[in-house]
Amino acid sequence: MSVQSTMIDFDNLEKLKQFTDKRIAEISAELGEILRRVDMLHSTLEVKKKFFEALNIKAQEK
Repeated sequence: MSVQSTMIDFDNLEKLKQFTDKRIAEISAELGEILRRVDMLHSTLEVKKKFFEALNIKAQEK
């Protein structure tokens, strides 16, 4: 294997590493956004659940 072909392989591996690192960062950011939205939906559902439970208690009191 010549020095030049070794450098090309290293260059390609370095580019592959850069690409995968960048893609992992992008996917991590997307996953973070998805988890943030899921957490927000969960909080909204908890508030609605408590609201409807309160309405049900008030309806039973009447």
